[in-house]
Amino acid sequence: MRRIVPTFVALAFSAASALAVAAEQETLTGDSGPPAAMPSFEQADKDKSGSVEASETTGIAGLDLTAADKDNDGKLSRSEYESAKQSHERGTGGSTAPEPGGTSR
Repeated sequence: MRRIVPTFVALAFSAASALAVAAEQETLTGDSGPPAAMPSFEQADKDKSGSVEASETTGIAGLDLTAADKDNDGKLSRSEYESAKQSHERGTGGSTAPEPGGTSR
Protein backbone atom coordinates (compact mmCIF):
# COMPACT_ATOMS: atom_id res chain seq x y z
CA MET A 1 0.00 0.00 0.00
CA ARG A 2 2.84 2.39 0.80
CA ARG A 3 4.30 1.99 -2.70
CA ILE A 4 0.95 2.48 -4.44
CA VAL A 5 0.32 5.98 -3.07
CA PRO A 6 3.63 7.53 -4.22
CA THR A 7 3.28 5.81 -7.59
CA PHE A 8 -0.26 7.14 -7.98
CA VAL A 9 0.85 10.65 -7.04
CA ALA A 10 3.72 10.48 -9.54
CA LEU A 11 1.38 9.32 -12.32
CA ALA A 12 -1.15 12.04 -11.53
CA PHE A 13 1.58 14.71 -11.54
CA SER A 14 2.94 13.36 -14.81
CA ALA A 15 -0.49 13.48 -16.49
CA ALA A 16 -1.14 17.01 -15.24
CA SER A 17 2.25 18.14 -16.54
CA ALA A 18 1.58 16.65 -19.97
CA LEU A 19 -1.76 18.47 -20.19
CA ALA A 20 -0.16 21.75 -19.15
CA VAL A 21 2.55 21.40 -21.79
CA ALA A 22 -0.06 20.66 -24.48
CA ALA A 23 -2.14 23.67 -23.47
CA GLU A 24 0.94 25.92 -23.47
CA GLN A 25 1.98 24.66 -26.92
CA GLU A 26 -1.48 25.52 -28.27
CA THR A 27 -1.27 28.99 -26.73
CA LEU A 28 2.22 29.67 -28.10
CA THR A 29 1.63 28.40 -31.62
CA GLY A 30 -2.07 29.09 -31.96
CA ASP A 31 -2.37 25.55 -33.27
CA SER A 32 -5.60 24.16 -31.93
CA GLY A 33 -6.08 21.49 -34.56
CA PRO A 34 -7.83 21.66 -37.91
CA PRO A 35 -9.03 25.06 -39.11
CA ALA A 36 -12.59 26.05 -38.29
CA ALA A 37 -14.96 25.64 -41.20
CA MET A 38 -15.78 28.83 -43.05
CA PRO A 39 -19.48 29.66 -43.44
CA SER A 40 -21.22 29.07 -46.75
CA PHE A 41 -21.35 31.90 -49.27
CA GLU A 42 -25.01 32.47 -48.40
CA GLN A 43 -24.16 32.79 -44.70
CA ALA A 44 -21.22 35.13 -45.37
CA ASP A 45 -23.26 37.38 -47.70
CA LYS A 46 -25.23 38.85 -44.83
CA ASP A 47 -26.87 41.64 -46.84
CA LYS A 48 -27.74 39.26 -49.72
CA SER A 49 -26.07 41.55 -52.27
CA GLY A 50 -24.57 38.66 -54.22
CA SER A 51 -21.03 39.39 -53.01
CA VAL A 52 -19.16 39.36 -49.71
CA GLU A 53 -17.94 42.84 -48.81
CA ALA A 54 -15.08 43.61 -46.43
CA SER A 55 -17.48 44.48 -43.59
CA GLU A 56 -19.02 41.00 -43.89
CA THR A 57 -15.66 39.22 -43.58
CA THR A 58 -14.95 40.21 -39.97
CA GLY A 59 -15.20 37.14 -37.81
CA ILE A 60 -14.57 34.69 -40.64
CA ALA A 61 -11.49 32.87 -39.41
CA GLY A 62 -8.98 31.99 -42.10
CA LEU A 63 -10.33 34.34 -44.77
CA ASP A 64 -7.75 36.71 -46.24
CA LEU A 65 -9.81 39.18 -48.27
CA THR A 66 -6.78 40.63 -50.04
CA ALA A 67 -5.57 37.23 -51.22
CA ALA A 68 -9.04 35.97 -52.14
CA ASP A 69 -10.11 39.11 -54.05
CA LYS A 70 -8.61 38.15 -57.41
CA ASP A 71 -10.11 41.06 -59.38
CA ASN A 72 -9.23 43.61 -56.66
CA ASP A 73 -12.71 45.13 -56.48
CA GLY A 74 -12.83 45.07 -52.66
CA LYS A 75 -15.43 42.34 -52.44
CA LEU A 76 -15.66 38.62 -53.10
CA SER A 77 -17.80 37.09 -55.80
CA ARG A 78 -19.25 33.66 -55.18
CA SER A 79 -16.41 32.02 -57.13
CA GLU A 80 -13.72 34.01 -55.28
CA TYR A 81 -15.27 33.12 -51.92
CA GLU A 82 -15.69 29.44 -52.79
CA SER A 83 -12.07 29.27 -54.01
CA ALA A 84 -10.84 30.82 -50.74
CA LYS A 85 -13.04 28.43 -48.76
CA GLN A 86 -11.61 25.41 -50.59
CA SER A 87 -8.06 26.68 -50.02
CA HIS A 88 -8.83 27.16 -46.32
CA GLU A 89 -10.22 23.64 -46.04
CA ARG A 90 -7.07 22.27 -47.73
CA GLY A 91 -5.00 24.28 -45.26
CA THR A 92 -3.41 26.58 -47.82
CA GLY A 93 -4.91 29.83 -46.53
CA GLY A 94 -6.49 32.27 -48.96
CA SER A 95 -4.16 31.48 -51.82
CA THR A 96 -4.93 29.07 -54.59
CA ALA A 97 -2.54 26.40 -55.75
CA PRO A 98 -0.89 26.79 -59.14
CA GLU A 99 -2.59 24.98 -61.97
CA PRO A 100 -0.75 22.20 -63.80
CA GLY A 101 0.67 24.61 -66.42
CA GLY A 102 2.53 26.50 -63.69
CA THR A 103 0.18 29.48 -63.67
CA SER A 104 -2.00 30.39 -60.75
CA ARG A 105 -5.72 30.90 -61.03
